[in-house]
Amino acid sequence: MKRNEKLSMPTLDKTASFMAVSVPLLWLSYMMAARIHAASHLIPHGILLASCFVLLESLVLKCTSLFSGCEGPGSTLCKKSMESASKTLPAGETSLPEEERHLKVYARSAAESQLSTEAYRQKLKDAVHEYIYWAMAPILEQEEMHALWLEYESWIDSPHYRPIPRDWKWKKGKDVRHIDVRHLTWNIAKRRGMGTDKDCGYNTVVCARFIKELFPGLCRNVKDTTLSQCLNADPNEGNIKIDIPDKDNPAVFHYDQP
Repeated sequence: MKRNEKLSMPTLDKTASFMAVSVPLLWLSYMMAARIHAASHLIPHGILLASCFVLLESLVLKCTSLFSGCEGPGSTLCKKSMESASKTLPAGETSLPEEERHLKVYARSAAESQLSTEAYRQKLKDAVHEYIYWAMAPILEQEEMHALWLEYESWIDSPHYRPIPRDWKWKKGKDVRHIDVRHLTWNIAKRRGMGTDKDCGYNTVVCARFIKELFPGLCRNVKDTTLSQCLNADPNEGNIKIDIPDKDNPAVFHYDQP
């Protein structure tokens, strides 16, 4: 049983174009074959005509393939190449490559994290500034406070800071010992990350060296190794007590703030 199948419009267009081109090519082939055959009768005229026609048709098809881009015998390979290239483009992204977009997201997140870190550091520095003035007021003369703060400020900025030794002026009648500066330094270093942040650079050895160098008079008869081992010993003794920071807000010191 035969079925009547209708040719699609693209197929009809291609057939009509092929016939339109083939007729002139056939006439041109006839003229070329006649000219060649007139010059030499070695090759029969029919063979010359067929050869010229096939050659011209091949040239036309080749040119058509080149100008149309992906039409002709190489169309399948061309289509696969285009599909492969289209798959490499990020979904929904036409202006920026995917990797560049990810780098911008990373840079923005890093910048926000840096701002957060700097904000906390400034908040901590302000809190330490006030705490030192409050904690040391009962035992240290007022004219010495600014110099003491500058030393601790530099140490907060860098745990490797080496302080300038000084013969501090303690208030008369006050029994000031190294337990006071041990507790003071531990309270500050703990809020700087000592014991909770291994990358912060602050540990008991760093604290002991800072105390030993900054308060040579109080630490004259004690080794820095001893200071390191008893940094927060006797937490409720001395003029300055151990102040354990809160987990939720470690920058806060516990005293009656004005």
